[in-house]
Amino acid sequence: MKLTNNTKFYIRWFMILLVTGVYLGKIILIALDFGITIKYKGSFYDKSVPAETCRAIAELYEGYFDQLLAVSFGGAIIAIVLILIIFKKLR
Repeated sequence: MKLTNNTKFYIRWFMILLVTGVYLGKIILIALDFGITIKYKGSFYDKSVPAETCRAIAELYEGYFDQLLAVSFGGAIIAIVLILIIFKKLR
């Protein structure tokens, strides 16, 4: 079965949008993770916050930032390679 140019066009762009959507979805999930807010919700109602809580929150944010950088750079490379493969296979 031979695919027409119109069919290849739709398949190619659907796959590219799928790859882009998964990549951006993962970044958005990490960036909008409210785990820190939920975990330390009760700590911020007091007048002062203990130093241990501040350190723990800073360490969690650092971990989230490192994870976001890894997904952003690694995911961008993987997404570009996948998009190039899709273009090559569905020409």
